[in-house]
Amino acid sequence: MRGKIGSREPGVCEIWRIRIGAELPPASLLDLLSPEERRRAMRFVRESDRRRFQLCHVALRSILGDWLGTEPARLRFATGSWGKPALDRPFSEAGLEFNLSHTADLALVAVTRGRRVGIDVEAIRPLRDLLGIARRVLSPSDFERLARLAPGRQVAAFWLAWTSNEACLKAVGSGLASGEPAIRLDAANSPVPCDAQMRLVRVQLDRPFVGALAVEDGEQATFVTRDFPLPACA
Repeated sequence: MRGKIGSREPGVCEIWRIRIGAELPPASLLDLLSPEERRRAMRFVRESDRRRFQLCHVALRSILGDWLGTEPARLRFATGSWGKPALDRPFSEAGLEFNLSHTADLALVAVTRGRRVGIDVEAIRPLRDLLGIARRVLSPSDFERLARLAPGRQVAAFWLAWTSNEACLKAVGSGLASGEPAIRLDAANSPVPCDAQMRLVRVQLDRPFVGALAVEDGEQATFVTRDFPLPACA
């Protein structure tokens, strides 16, 4: 499954869908994790949360190892000022950008080269204070647009806006803690990045999931979506 550095064409952005099953990861997969990742996994009280963390990081290491043509277990990671993971030296010299998001039994990984990228996924679900949360994460005008929708359309529209906003903020490395909306809603209530350098793409997922990818624009991007085969990487 491994290639060589530079084996993918410039402009390719991969989106990987990772289905997290109920079974425990094989020991051969867990061997890919670093001692620190194993310690972090053991801090989870619930086995399902521990399994999700393990599988997500196994998949991430396998995908990045494929891009770099190296053993996944050799990869080293660093953390940015807002907590966004990145590859550490010497692997950072390849210019890969990646991002991981997960919810329930689904995770998404985005990988590209030489451009900032962020991804987010959520399960569409009712919220007790949906409009109150929307007021905090959307601009005043965008909040009014959402509030004018029929109640039956507000939930899905909110989660599309939420994932789009989060993906854009993760792409620039600031996260929701910045307090500044990263998207605006157009006349059709579709999210548009506030940053002209960013491009926003909706990830095609089965309900009840909704996902968004934000990638720094530049040369024409080619988006490839794949399902991650966990057993193939054992």
